[in-house]
This record gives sequence, structure tokens and C-alpha cells, in this order.
Amino acid sequence: MPHENNDMMFAKLVLNAGLAGKEQIKASLSELNELIKSGKSASLAGVMVASGLLSKEKAREIWQSGKKSAEPLTLNIRQGKVVHKHETDASPGDFKLLRLIGEGGMATVYSARQTSVDRNIALKLIHSDREKDDKLKAAFIAEAVVTGDLDHPNIVPVHDLGQTQDGRLFYTMKQVHGTSWETVIQRKSEAENIEILLRLCDAVAYAHDKGVIHRDLKPENVMIGDYGEVLLMDWGIAASIDERGKAEKLNLKTCIAGTPSYMPPETAKADIAKIGIASDVYLLGAILYEIITGLKPHHGTTPTDCVKRAMQNEIQPTDKKGELIEIAIKAMASEPQNRYRSVKAFQQAIREYRAHSESIALSDGARSMLETANAQKHYENFAHSLFGFKEAITLWAENQAAKEGVFQATLAYTRSAFEKGDYDLALSMLNPELMPDAYTDEARELSDKITAASRERNSRKKRLKILTYSSIALGVAILLILTVAFFWIRNEREQACIAWQNAEKENYFNVIRLADRKIADKMIGQVRKMLADTPKALRGWEWGRLMQFCTRDLLTLSGHEDAVEAAVFSPDSKRVATAGKDNTIRIWDADTGKQLTLLRSGGTAMVSLRFSEDGQQISAKDQRDVEIAWNISTGQIVKKTDAPDNIEDLSSVASPDGNIKILLQFDKIAKVLNVKTNRVMYALQGHNDIISCAAFSKDSKLVITGSWDKTANIRDIATGQLLGALIGHGGGIKCAAFSSDGTKVITGSWDKTAKIWDMGRSQTIRFLSGHTHAVSSAVFSPNGRYIATGSRDYSAKIWDAKTGKDLMTFSGHSHFINAAAFSPDSRRLLTASSDNTAKLWDIAAGKEVMTLKGHTHSVMSAAFSPDGRMIATAGWDGSAKLWESSTGREIKTLNHADPVLYAAFSPDGNFLATAQKDKIARIWDIRNSETVKTFKGHSYSVYAAVFSKDGNRLITGSWDGSAKIWDVDSAQILKTLDGHSKGVNSVAISPDGDRIVTAGGDGMVKVWDMETGREFMSLEGHTEPVNSVSFSPDGLSILSASRDMTTIIQGAADWK
Repeated sequence: MPHENNDMMFAKLVLNAGLAGKEQIKASLSELNELIKSGKSASLAGVMVASGLLSKEKAREIWQSGKKSAEPLTLNIRQGKVVHKHETDASPGDFKLLRLIGEGGMATVYSARQTSVDRNIALKLIHSDREKDDKLKAAFIAEAVVTGDLDHPNIVPVHDLGQTQDGRLFYTMKQVHGTSWETVIQRKSEAENIEILLRLCDAVAYAHDKGVIHRDLKPENVMIGDYGEVLLMDWGIAASIDERGKAEKLNLKTCIAGTPSYMPPETAKADIAKIGIASDVYLLGAILYEIITGLKPHHGTTPTDCVKRAMQNEIQPTDKKGELIEIAIKAMASEPQNRYRSVKAFQQAIREYRAHSESIALSDGARSMLETANAQKHYENFAHSLFGFKEAITLWAENQAAKEGVFQATLAYTRSAFEKGDYDLALSMLNPELMPDAYTDEARELSDKITAASRERNSRKKRLKILTYSSIALGVAILLILTVAFFWIRNEREQACIAWQNAEKENYFNVIRLADRKIADKMIGQVRKMLADTPKALRGWEWGRLMQFCTRDLLTLSGHEDAVEAAVFSPDSKRVATAGKDNTIRIWDADTGKQLTLLRSGGTAMVSLRFSEDGQQISAKDQRDVEIAWNISTGQIVKKTDAPDNIEDLSSVASPDGNIKILLQFDKIAKVLNVKTNRVMYALQGHNDIISCAAFSKDSKLVITGSWDKTANIRDIATGQLLGALIGHGGGIKCAAFSSDGTKVITGSWDKTAKIWDMGRSQTIRFLSGHTHAVSSAVFSPNGRYIATGSRDYSAKIWDAKTGKDLMTFSGHSHFINAAAFSPDSRRLLTASSDNTAKLWDIAAGKEVMTLKGHTHSVMSAAFSPDGRMIATAGWDGSAKLWESSTGREIKTLNHADPVLYAAFSPDGNFLATAQKDKIARIWDIRNSETVKTFKGHSYSVYAAVFSKDGNRLITGSWDGSAKIWDVDSAQILKTLDGHSKGVNSVAISPDGDRIVTAGGDGMVKVWDMETGREFMSLEGHTEPVNSVSFSPDGLSILSASRDMTTIIQGAADWK
């Protein structure tokens, strides 16, 4: 083992033993560096003994323990025959080289064909003249091992490491068709490049979580695939920062590595004590700097010159200003502690900037509108400008330009009203006391002028009134003047009010559209605030729908200062416990969300929690398997169990009876520990990659282990016998759990899916697909009816455990969901997230009620009756059916000659409007099943017809792409709504009559304003044309039916 590696191993042992803090160890390493640079022979142990931090005996004890635990990495490198495509041989070879992809100083990359499975791959082959260089060979192997250990969508997966028939090393990986980011970075927009950077950050953050730093992040090492994939390449100089990483540890010979034009100061100076996660943060900041400025941070005429500038952190100057460049500069701070503390924090800063940029755009638009208002003196323009500035502040409270704009627009609006003689409006607009110092004098002067003018006007009125008594003729004249003045002033005021109302409504439209976009970006907190600030009088179904997305959880448990890693219910479901990376455990009231108890774990983050059976104690474990139990009432530690001797495990899983633990050691082998004897009984072997998770059956007799090798194994815990191997996932397995009855297993994977398996046959029963990122948690409900999955796509889903049907999705977290747990009664779900919160969700309130079956062909529409007792459906089978909504029982069928495309009730429930392919809409008397009226006018088949709230209007939708509003008595068209890219299949009106909803052949559901005809939002969910849509009687839900054979209920929070 190299001398420098020994020092780093010694430092880690001292830190883990708690014999010295990080700063003391860093200081000792710095002193060691100086001694070595001066030519003296020294070790970290000697430095720490000389400084008095350790005694000789303690240093010797630590050193001996380290030697015992240090085992060299052993690899089974198999031989594979590699041939060129033009070679003819009796043996075809394992890999056929097809063409050259690229070449570097150490190896050549080829496009190759793997003959055993007949697939194209990329094969990296070490140069023949480098084969004898042991240092380069070790680096080549390290790159393959490190990359192979990082199973992430933004990291190219390595398949295998091998040797050719003539002894040359190679490794194979997925072949990605694309181009280097470096070649297109200047052609892409800033927004596109930032999106690529954020996805790159995902890969780097994942590597950090696995204990590895990349050290050579730059656009050249990022591949942009033909289909938009972002893949981080070249892990040749990656290094481990702790025992989890499979890369080599840093030493004084290898720490100076990377690209000089991007290099952080600590790397350039070979300051090994400072190289770590912050070094990768610097490199990401350097890439951001290049995105903004087009410049690499360090410039020099030679690489050595670049390194010198990197040592001093001399960054190429730029005239770029603003928040984004400040983010890059902070990430590239000279001292690591002054940078963002993690990649996650760096990403968050960029995301906040993106929100700020929208605020800036709104502010700029408001500024332009203010200039127009000042030129034209129209009240409406002033109102638009003022609302624009205020909305910009809603998005970003620190937008100084918008704050200035509010004051400037207020003054300009007031001055305009004053000049028009509208003194009452002017006085209502202006309050000098609320103005900042820079505007106080101007505001007071204007206020004084308005007040004086208003008094003069009132005095003039009084004088005119007196004169009326002295002369009738004069009085008539004065009366005429006053009358004209009165109506002129009133007209101006009414115009101002109308302009204000129009601007307010326009602003509301803009807020709804922006909030709808931000929901898709998971910016839940911002959306909630934006919606809360809208005027109540303007709110409708679209507002409630968006608010429901923000508040579907029963409670949000906020208080942790870092990611929440674990969350559990107490046995009686009355309390919830959460554990966070902020080194705290918190107990909450499950009904009110009130924090009841705060427990501190003493400097280490806990990753699992368990209540005692009586609910009086809470036990927590950290990654080293140190377990601490607290008395919840007193907050006192009642028990502490240290990690098993001589075992450095990543985590452990305890059996329900508490007798057995599975020790996960970040290896392909897990160990079975007898808790009573604290001895390892045996090792679980059989996986080909790291075991990532383990779970026991309820009776503690069986255990399942999941691995990055994409398989899960089920074993008898008493004998260790393999009972079944679950094979079928396309990515590493992240989680696994048994059902309560032990007959089924659920697994979640990086392939974005979960699978339900039959225990007896080891076969997949159901395939759960719907998440857009890795499934990080999957559990059965205690009653066995449901499965809950939590994902890195920020959402949780509830599935039917029997059918595998996706019942509901809970969206509300703003970061990865780390854990999910059902309450003991299976009625609530608890989720823990990296957004530093835990949330409680009501399962019963979110599930679908029933399915209506009876039509023999596609169901084209569905609608509630006004009293909610009936549902009408229209079928392609030529019938309209009436159903009892409480039971789903069929009541009546109205037969048609042609397919019925739409059906809707009249407000009194006595009539039904239907639409057919003959371009005509009809109204039926339900009582005698007769047609009483027809409507003609669409240029194509009428696919929808619905009454207005008062029954005086009929709204129709047609395959001609429009919806029309008709007067029922005259059959004349009042309005036309355009917006769908294909035909309108269905329309409905909200119970309050303010909103129209349309369903289109483009698969979209659209919500419109009845008064203006403006579109509020588009609702997604269906995969094929939407045939029917309707509001529920309370106006809070929209029911839609589609050719994809589904019916969807989309609810909204109450806005009234």
C-alpha cells in the first residue's frame, strides 16, 4: 500500500473513532505536506503524536486495526476474444470491432458487436504500447470499476472488464450515439445549456452519494445523445472520498490531475486535505461560467501557465452581470468552505435563478407597458403595468427593479388621474407614508396638489350652489355645467374601474398559466404562494385544480433543515417520527402536524426508525449500524448499541422479531448477524453486484435482497438456502418488501418501474409503470389491498395490489421521495423527502369511486344530472344511457339511429341534449323520450352539446375544431371558441356558469372563461382523443372519458 494511502486511511480511522475533529486532521495533513515537501520522511500518525493529539499507544492501536481491515480489491478479469470486422477466422470472437469512435492517450474506443447477445456496444481498448505501464493499467481498471459501480441514467453503464487474447485490457459499455457537449455548447441557448448542466449535476450528486468525486468535469467529458440524453463520461481520475467509493484514494502523487483551464485551486496546489466534494462543485461552477461568458475560467499560453493561474484562482474577467454569474463565482470560491456545500445546493441556486428570471421578464414587460401608459395616458395600461410589477415581486420578493416599478407606476397612474380631474381615484391610489425615501417628497407634493385641487373643486361646487338661489337663469346654466362635469368625472372614474378590473383579470389569466407551468416543474411552494395572492372574486375551477395539486397532502411536517431520510407511524397511528440528515429525530402529532419532541443524534444522521410496540420509545440507526433508543416522554437515551466488531457496514436491516440483522457492506455479499451473540452466522452470496437493499417477511423466516445486478434473491433465513431469484428489471433494484401474508414481493428499480412477484413461482404478477424516475420506495399496505411507491420524480403513487391499477398520484414534494409508509389502518400514507419535509396523505379521499359498464362500444361522453343522482353516457353503439350515480345501476336507454357522440342534462333535469354524426344537436324530453328541438350550423359532425346554467343557451363542440354558444330559443350563434388542434368532442359549463370546459381529439381538456372566451389551462392525462367531459354538481371535479378506455376525475380545491 502506498505511503500516502496509509496516511489517508489513518486519518479516516481517527475520524471514525472520534479521536480528532475534521479541522484537527486537516491541520495535521497540511503539516505533513510541508514536511514531505521539505524532503523529510514523515507520517500522519507521527505528526499527530508529536502534536499531542494522540498517544503512541493509541496511534499504534489504530494503525493495527487499520491493517487488519485493509483488504486489496480483487477482480476476476476474464478473457474475451476481440477481432476486427475484416478478420476471417474459424472462431468468430466474442467482440467484433466495427469502426473507430475516438482515441486518447491511454486507449482507443471502438464501436463493436458483442456476438453472444448480438448487440452493438462501445469497447475501450488500452493501447498496446501502454500495456506494460502498471500505473496506466491500474488507472484503466479503476475507471472501469468506478464507472461500473455508478448505475445512473446520466452515467454511461459499463457492462464488463476483460482481457483480449493477447493480454490487452478492455472494457465494454453502452454505445451512445451523439456528440460531445463541447462541440455544441456555443450553438445552444443559455437555457438549453443550463438544462444540460442540471442533469449533469444529477449524475455528479449521485456519484458523491456513492463516495466518488469525478475531478475532471468539463463539457468535453459530457455526451449529448441523439435523443437528448446527457451522459457523463471519463472517470479515469475519479477518487474515493470515503469507504463507499470504489475508486482509489487520493495521495500526493495522484491528487494533481484534471484540466488546467477548469482546475480548482486545491487541486492545482496539491492540497490533498481540501480536495473533495467542493472540488467537483468548483468544476460545475466553471462550466456554468463558460455557459454564461463563453470563456473557460483559467487562461494561459501553456498548460503550466493555466495551472499557475488556477493556483491563484485567477478567473478570466467578464462584463457579464447578474444573479447567474454570481452563482458561478460563488461555486468557484478560492476556499472550498465558501462554495456551495453540495451539488444539490448548487442546483437549487440555479433553479431559484430560473424563477427569478421569469420575475425579471415580467418586470421588463411591465416597464414597457408603463412607458406606453405614460405616452397614451390610458388607465388600462397603467393598471396592466402595476399588476405586472406586483406579480414579478410575487415570483421573486427581492426583485428590486419590480419594487421600484410599483412605486413609479403608482405615481404615474396617480398623476394621470390627477391631470384628468379624477381626484377621488388619485387620492385612493396614493399613500406617501408607504413610499420609500426616494419617492416620499414627490408623493407628498403630488398628494398635496390633489388634496388642494379636490378642496377647490368642492368649494367651487359650494359657491355654485349659492349662486343658484340668486338667479334662476344662472342656476340653470350652472346646473348644466355641474351635470356635464358630474357625468364626465363619473365616466372617467368608471373607465378607470373597468380598466382596473380588466387588468386584474388579465393578471389572473397570466398567474394561472404560469402556475400551471410551474406545477410541471415541481415548484409547488411558489405555485401555492402565487395562487394565494390572487383575488378571491376571480377564482374558479382552474384555481382549485392547481391548488389541489399543491395541497393534496393532509399535513406537511416542516422543521428539518436537511433531507428527511426516514418516516414511520407509531403503532396507534397517532404520532409520526421522522429522521433527517440534520442529525435530528422529530416526533409529530399525526392529526395536527404539531412537533411534539425533538431528539438529537449527536453528530450523525439516522437512516432508519422504529417505534417500540407500546409506542413509548423510538429507536434510530445510522449507516454504521449504531442504534440509539430514546424514551419519547423524557427525551433521554435509554439504550445505545455500537456497530458489530470488525464490520464496517453501510447499513443494516433488522428482522421483525429483532433476533437477526442483515448487514449491507456496499458489496455483493451481505452478512447475517445473530443479534444476541453479536456474531455473523453466515454470508449471503449469489449476487453479481452490490446488494442495495434487504427486507424480512413478517414472520422473520424469509429475507429478500435486491442488487445493482438487477435481480432480487429470496432466502430461508435459518439455512441461507436460495428459494427464488427474481429476474426482469432493466435497472438496479433500489427497494424490496414482502406482503403481509408473505405470498407476494414488491421490488422497485432504477428502471422507473416496480414489479409484483409471486413468491411460489418467482414470476412477475404485475408490472407497475408510471413513474418518470427511479422507484426509491415500494411497500404493501397492512391490509394487503394497496401498494405505495415513492420515486425520485418527486411523486408517490397508490396501486391496486391485486390488479396493478394506478389508483392515484400524490404530487406535492419538491425533491426526491426517500421513503413511504402506510399507517397501521392503511388509510393514510406517510412520505419522507429530500425537500426536508414529510407529508401525510389521505388515501380514501383520492381513489376512484366506480366504473360504469354497459355500452357495447366506445363511451363517448359522461355527465352528472343537476341533482347528482343520475349520470348520462353517450355511446358509439347508438345509445344514450342514464345511470344511478350512487350505485352505477343502469336506468334508461335512449336509442339513436347513428352513433351518439355526446349527452348532457338540462338544468331542470327533464331534458337531455345529444350530438350525433349528422352535424345536428338534438334536445330530448327524458320523460317521453321524444326529440323537441334541433340545432344546425357546424360544418362537421357535432360531438358535444350542453346547456348553460339558466337553460337559455346551448354549447356545442364539433369536429370542425370549434365550440359554439347558441341561444336556445333563436338557435343563433353567440360565440365561437377556438383552440383545439383537432375536433372538439365535448363541452361542459361549471355550475356557477363562469367556466366552460372542452375536450378535444388532440387528447386535451381545456378550461375557458365564459365571459371573455379566453383559455385558462389545458389538462393532460388521456393518451387518445377525449370523448366526454363534465363538471360535478359542486363544481370541484371534472369527469372525462376517453377512447383510451379510461374515465378520469380531476378534482380541485375549494376556492369559494
